[in-house]
Amino acid sequence: MGTAVVVDDATRTVSRTHAVVRLVNGVPHVEDLGSANGTRIERAGHMIACAVGSPVEMGHGDVLFLGHARLEIRGVAHAR
Repeated sequence: MGTAVVVDDATRTVSRTHAVVRLVNGVPHVEDLGSANGTRIERAGHMIACAVGSPVEMGHGDVLFLGHARLEIRGVAHAR
């Protein structure tokens, strides 16, 4: 069973069930759940779109965008 995270979203761009974050071998991965406004990771100046059914690894310094909401990832090393 997971834990729900509530995101304060004044712009109303985050869906009720926007994305899921799972640990894969101790490394967090995010997957979009079919949100209307998308899920993206910004890493080293490059934007990576998160598609339904295609989890994307997250690591320290990455920025997770749920719609227009911005969440910075800290304290996690990339597996690569």
